[in-house]
Amino acid sequence: MPASIKSLQHLLTIAIAFGFIVGSLQCTHNKEYSQKDTSKNGGGLDKVKYSNGFEIIDNDSFKIVNVFFPNNRQKLLYKYLLIRRGDKRPLGYEDAIVIETPVRSFIALSTMYVAYAEQLDVLEKLKGISEIKYVNSKKALQLHAENKIKDLGINSSLNIEAIYALKPEIIVCYTYGNSNYEIHPKLHQAGLKLAVHAEQLETSPLGRMEWIKFFALLFEKEVLADSIFKETEKSYYKIKAIAATAEASPTVFTDIKYGDTWFMPGGRSYLAQLLLDAHTSYLWSSDTNKGSIPLSFEAVYEKAHNADYWINLSDWHNK
Repeated sequence: MPASIKSLQHLLTIAIAFGFIVGSLQCTHNKEYSQKDTSKNGGGLDKVKYSNGFEIIDNDSFKIVNVFFPNNRQKLLYKYLLIRRGDKRPLGYEDAIVIETPVRSFIALSTMYVAYAEQLDVLEKLKGISEIKYVNSKKALQLHAENKIKDLGINSSLNIEAIYALKPEIIVCYTYGNSNYEIHPKLHQAGLKLAVHAEQLETSPLGRMEWIKFFALLFEKEVLADSIFKETEKSYYKIKAIAATAEASPTVFTDIKYGDTWFMPGGRSYLAQLLLDAHTSYLWSSDTNKGSIPLSFEAVYEKAHNADYWINLSDWHNK
């Protein structure tokens, strides 16, 4: 087989694998899933299988979700007590943040949660989103055009007054694992109720995807979420098996520079694992970080200028 064809085939495999996590959550609602979802506040949710960042404890009439500090599963970041709206709070759990379900309105501080919301058919509950320019959902963009979803700007300079004005029951946000960039402490201090996720710091793509189970509990959509996750898991391993048949492992790097900094995925990040599963040789695979590594353009160029592929160029469309 000509080398050019082999290269093209491998590039296609990489593209499929790299886009898989986003693709599995792209905002194309699956009606078959929706018809199967009959969950209320009961069971039906499989245990957390891949994620290292949270756990779900089902007590039938209520649920506990423990979110752990990044890189330290022995240290609790937040404890959530989820009870059905109108039910009496159970004794104990004084240290838990109480969330009544199903949540009737929320704000999302990541486009990931827009995808979750559309897949779980709760997008109409979304009242605000940060950095809407990165949203790909046609339905969400239409709701924004109709002034039903507000653009809250960038996370580093959120307008707290604008958030208060929307009166969300919950704000779904994430932790970076780096105090220099954290958003949730400021929001927590402002008295806003948060559901903090840490999917960005997972070490596997399926671990990242599994956070849909926590998100689904907020809206009593756990059966639907479990169905989506199982299909994603099945498809992921199928694509991984295809990638494993490739003869070569091309060198790759990813992302782009934002401002003066290039945030390269760490060698223990879910993106690094995704590239490994795509049978590539990621240039920063030996790094030990779970999150991103802040680098200068010069440092990236020195190491990556001869790489076989540069992938995930965000919204860049030319050289």
